[in-house]
Amino acid sequence: AWITAQQATDPDYWVQQLSRTVRFAPALRELLENPQRIFLEVGPGNALARAARQQTGLNTRRVLLGSFAAPEASDCGMAQALGQLWLSGGSIDWNKFHEGSSYRRVTLPTYPFERQTYWIEPAMETPDPASSAVPSSQASAASENVIEDLATSEERAPSSREQALYDRPQLSTPLVPPASSAEKTIAAICQRALGINEIGIDDNFFELGGDSLTAVRVIADIKETFGVDVPIIKLYENLTIRALAQLFLSGPALQPETAALDQQLRMERMEHRRQYRRSEFAKRSAS
Repeated sequence: AWITAQQATDPDYWVQQLSRTVRFAPALRELLENPQRIFLEVGPGNALARAARQQTGLNTRRVLLGSFAAPEASDCGMAQALGQLWLSGGSIDWNKFHEGSSYRRVTLPTYPFERQTYWIEPAMETPDPASSAVPSSQASAASENVIEDLATSEERAPSSREQALYDRPQLSTPLVPPASSAEKTIAAICQRALGINEIGIDDNFFELGGDSLTAVRVIADIKETFGVDVPIIKLYENLTIRALAQLFLSGPALQPETAALDQQLRMERMEHRRQYRRSEFAKRSAS
């Protein structure tokens, strides 16, 4: 029988839970009958989540969340659980969550070529002014090539966001390192795209912080590496490295004309970026 609203707030009911036998496995099997169900552990710790992972039938695509991973990080744990619950399709009463607090809406850049970013960059070391000073004659010669350097910098070196990899976030799945060469290659691509230094083969792409723009980049890099042409929707259907490795190894071969078209599109995008950088530099120089 399902728990009622009255039982959920009745102290006697929870005393019985502590003093009597709890049929956890049969109850979990009943919940698993619905493939879309999301599991959320209410309260501190993750004992129920660990027990649930040991049950057969709970595959890697199941969303399993905890409210408070540790008592000292209750606010952070609650916010993370709510965020993952919302990403998984759960309905959140945000007005209730923000009740009693005052916030203002901030518009974030969305245009792909917008140069303003909103992720937090790692601290950069400030060079010594005395050691970094350049003689005027050298500065004059270097200024002649600065436009070309700006135009080609993206192709010659990765951005600072790609160079700085962050720790793996706390997820609902345990870390399973990649084993096969395909899994290792896809993991490396996802690490660069997501900026995470360690990704397990059963980690959910969206739980790691992926979005639609990142998905396009991952698909393009994997297609170029493995030589298979797979629609972007396939990533949304195969959200783990394990599933992607099987998908791209069994996918159809990339047709030569498709590869040539992709190469042409990449060259056009590179040229567009060069022109954009030149125009931006010219504007700054004129001002």
